[in-house]
Amino acid sequence: MIEFKVDSNIEYLNFDYDLKTVAQAVKKDIEENLTTVRSYDGSAIAPLKPSYAKMKLAKLGSEAIFDGFRKGSKKLINSIRTKKISDYEYEVFVTDANNNSNIMKYLQEGKKPLAGARRAFGIGKAGAQRVARVIEEALKIKYGR
Repeated sequence: MIEFKVDSNIEYLNFDYDLKTVAQAVKKDIEENLTTVRSYDGSAIAPLKPSYAKMKLAKLGSEAIFDGFRKGSKKLINSIRTKKISDYEYEVFVTDANNNSNIMKYLQEGKKPLAGARRAFGIGKAGAQRVARVIEEALKIKYGR
């Protein structure tokens, strides 16, 4: 889970709009991590074990790291959500449906039998820069800057 909180003494921001924009941008960045197979923190994504990669290639035509065999709402990419907690707080999370929150945790930790961690959920320096660009564009559209 990633939480964003803002000091409530900052009065010139429209918190609902800005925090919602941040949460949606973070969600989108995490979804892109899953699609493009990148880690949030710049660490290497552990490869599939050779036997599993061979099976995926034979059945799917690709060695997709994330969501290869899963369909529809069962895909990890379709389980990333945002939730407004208060005017000053949003939550970005993976739903418990289809055991996806546990699956994401398992991938993040990279425990055996995985070949290593596949940290797609989170936001690091590069992700924060991507999110900042999205917010900057949103503010330009809203305030004409």
